[in-house]
Amino acid sequence: MCLSREALRYNFQFVILTLAVRIWIPAERRRIIAALGLKPGDRVLDHCCGQGGNLAPLCAAIAPDGEVDAMDNSPAMVKASTRLAKRRRLPVTVVKADALKLPYPDETFDGVMHSGAINQFGEGKQTAMDEILRVTKPGGVIAIQDEGMSEEMAQTRFGKFLIKQNAMFLDPIPTELVPKGVEAQVGRVMSGLFYNIVFRKPEVGSQDSSTAG
Repeated sequence: MCLSREALRYNFQFVILTLAVRIWIPAERRRIIAALGLKPGDRVLDHCCGQGGNLAPLCAAIAPDGEVDAMDNSPAMVKASTRLAKRRRLPVTVVKADALKLPYPDETFDGVMHSGAINQFGEGKQTAMDEILRVTKPGGVIAIQDEGMSEEMAQTRFGKFLIKQNAMFLDPIPTELVPKGVEAQVGRVMSGLFYNIVFRKPEVGSQDSSTAG
């Protein structure tokens, strides 16, 4: 089956990043996921899963009895991630869904992983985060990665090239999305090209779970 233009563009950008910054992005994703503290038996959501690059390491992190769900609003990405899951025999359920209105009950997941789309939500970022919080169990881990280049990388020739292709690399880290009173781990990953925000949803009664804004 031929890949859509969207999927081909995604693959091209993936290859350029891998070659230019000399990192193997799948290994970087495994490292990020391994640091989340997921446990065997957990249920995890791959939020805006794209072509499914996070599916295998997420499945490994919660094996043998865990469950991975995945969603994306792009039919092309849903098809690509579904094919990957079938090819690698991963126990994953992939659905087409709107990130601003997730089709899951409250407090479903022990963890939610998001990579590479929240910058595109514009004024809908807060709604997307509210939905992530809604479907996460109290104490569950939430990890958000997206374009957000370090100042050092932005001054390099390659950084300037990427910014010209995608201005979202200049987006600031949206720490305002973290609930009030919650301590988050915030940093850069993938050679300073992406930001990484990791925190746990407050336990019931322990924190004000409303978001800052």
